[in-house]
Amino acid sequence: MNQNDAPEWLKNHLQALPAEIPPARDLWPGIARRLDRPGHHGWMPMAVAASVLISVTATWFTWHVFEQQRHDAAALLAAQQLLQQIQQPYLPVRAEYEAQWPALRAQLDPETARVVEHNLKIIHKANAELARALERQPDSPVLRQLLRQTMNQEVEVYRRAAAAGRPAI
Repeated sequence: MNQNDAPEWLKNHLQALPAEIPPARDLWPGIARRLDRPGHHGWMPMAVAASVLISVTATWFTWHVFEQQRHDAAALLAAQQLLQQIQQPYLPVRAEYEAQWPALRAQLDPETARVVEHNLKIIHKANAELARALERQPDSPVLRQLLRQTMNQEVEVYRRAAAAGRPAI
């Protein structure tokens, strides 16, 4: 509400008020005395100590998180290199059979081709899950062996499919 919207009686009372009211007594000497009292600044050392403690804690925590991320990144890189090393011998074989698959599929009975594709899908899913598990646990000899076995099974499925697609002599 601004002064123009105020009722007339309120406007009259407001105009009758003095523009400035001096204090009954000078308050500054009491304020100055309280500021100069010994022990008044006792909170300052505690505030500085708390600030230093917070700074040190924040720095330590940040450094710790940084080191953990760096360690995790190095471990992930090592796991990915291990995974690549395990998969290396199988990738050319897979690429060769995948390139031959359309022609090979045409030579197979449709039901046989469907079963081969279904089995390959299962093996590919197992390989992907084992690869993810090996990235989390790169030191696991069991996971390494399982991945090698499923990759061997994939190659065996390709070989059997190729053999089934050859005409009998």
